[in-house]
Amino acid sequence: MVNLSKLSFAVLLLLALLTLCSCGPFGLIPLLGGAAGGGGGGGGGGASGPIPPPNPALILHDQSNPALTSYTNSLAVDIGVTGLSASVTHFILDEITTGRPDAGAPGWQLLPIPASYTFAGPGLKTLYLWVKSDENLVNNGIVSAQIEVDMTPPMDPSLTLRDRTTSDPDLTDEQTVDVEATNIDADVVEYIFSETQATTPSELSADWDTNHPSTFDLSAGEALKTVYLWVKDNAGNICANAGIHQIAYNTAAIDDPLFHLEDLTTNSSQYSNATT
Repeated sequence: MVNLSKLSFAVLLLLALLTLCSCGPFGLIPLLGGAAGGGGGGGGGGASGPIPPPNPALILHDQSNPALTSYTNSLAVDIGVTGLSASVTHFILDEITTGRPDAGAPGWQLLPIPASYTFAGPGLKTLYLWVKSDENLVNNGIVSAQIEVDMTPPMDPSLTLRDRTTSDPDLTDEQTVDVEATNIDADVVEYIFSETQATTPSELSADWDTNHPSTFDLSAGEALKTVYLWVKDNAGNICANAGIHQIAYNTAAIDDPLFHLEDLTTNSSQYSNATT
């Protein structure tokens, strides 16, 4: 025969435990399972969504001289992009998109990114690059590069050569002469001093030198020497006309002259009673 008092007590005890756990009549087993599993069901709360592609790097190059990345003498520049994620499918490359565009905004283009870009005119230019992934996510940070488009040649320099002893600009008996160069623009960075470079040198000529010498060594052999000075600015522009100077190189040309004066009547070299 069932003891009703004991059964009632057991039922009341079970209900009390369920109430204390605040999990209802069917939640005890899940509660215990969750405790045993270290809160496994709550782990999903920290899951993150899709990640935007990382910012690539953008650099602009002068097309004639790729070493120039801050200046160019051409409206068209070469484009270098590194760090492009494999997930990227679209891009925006222009001078006006300064803020992060929406994934659905107009202007997105399919890869590949072009190898060059042409500006409308000279001046300091800024190019912006945005990329979008195959999950329709846009990179977070601004990617940009600046370059100065300078198409104005430096002014023509003036060149003077002088004998190092007498400062004579026309005649020297020394193979090494002093150099005076004037009318040099502030943005000039390289020079060519030469007796043979009568025509405009190439922008990439190996003869360009960043040093402005104070002296110049004339070629061997006594003759009238012609020296040319060409200058180039930081954008690669070269002066339209060279500074030119001619000097006669003659080792016997500048000996000190000897003067001998005599009285016209007495032929005395010490005394005279005449003014001529």
